[in-house]
Amino acid sequence: MGSAVDCTGVRSLSLEGPLVLWLVVQGELDLFAVDAAQEGHWHFLGRLESGTLLLGPVDGPAHTLTGRPLPGCVLRRMELHELHRPAPAGSWDGHGE
Repeated sequence: MGSAVDCTGVRSLSLEGPLVLWLVVQGELDLFAVDAAQEGHWHFLGRLESGTLLLGPVDGPAHTLTGRPLPGCVLRRMELHELHRPAPAGSWDGHGE
C-alpha cells in the first residue's frame, strides 16, 4: 500500500496534503513546523520512530510540516483513499447478522 519514498541524501521533505498519510517504516524522521513559504525558523516538533503514522498537514496560510529523514530512514506515502475498500458481499456486518 502506498509508495516508497527514497530518502537517500534528502535533507528535508515536504509532508504536503491533508489527504496523505506518512508511515515511518524504518529509522527515524525529525518533524518540524515551518513557514509555508519555507522561510524563517523551523520549529522542532519531535522525532518520529519506526511504526509512526502521520497525517499530512491541513492547507493553511501560515505553517506546514517538513520532515528531515535521519540516515537509514524509510518512508511510505499513502493517499487516504487507498485505505477504503468496500466490504465483500455477504461479509459480516458487525451486528451478528
